Amino acid sequence: MLALGQILTHLKAPVYVILAYYGVCFLLVLPLYRLNAKQLGLLAAATTLVLPQVRFLLLPMFGSESSDPEVFKLLVSGYYPALTWVPLLIAGMAIARFDLRTRAMHCRLGLAGVALAVWGFGGSSLALHAVLLVCPPDHAATWSAATWVWQFFGQTRAQAPQPMQRPA
Repeated sequence: MLALGQILTHLKAPVYVILAYYGVCFLLVLPLYRLNAKQLGLLAAATTLVLPQVRFLLLPMFGSESSDPEVFKLLVSGYYPALTWVPLLIAGMAIARFDLRTRAMHCRLGLAGVALAVWGFGGSSLALHAVLLVCPPDHAATWSAATWVWQFFGQTRAQAPQPMQRPA
């Protein structure tokens, strides 16, 4: 996948090619293959909280995305950075270790998904309100993906600052 993604990228495909990012993510989680569901779940929770913050701290290391080394793009600064998406793969690996044949497990996973969505978007909203108490709303227009405040925005990929398609 990594090689095919790089080939498509160099052939100037009309969309951002995700295959190289998938390849890197799969390589990064490969050593975790033998962990059990509990270990993977704890690791997923920890990396979900830590890796996006590490990515945010690493982003200023290079001038612009066009000048970033390819490995840095795949891990940190690209359109699908591994540091952001690896925790989701780890969570998927944990879920794959559960007995998914029972209705009770389906209900537990569904309830856990709803709880995590409420916690994520609700926590984002609470954090933003706290930030607004400290930082006046007239400064909100200057917030961008390069500021620490951006870490509090609970948003979907469609609302993210980077485009999903290459410019024509």
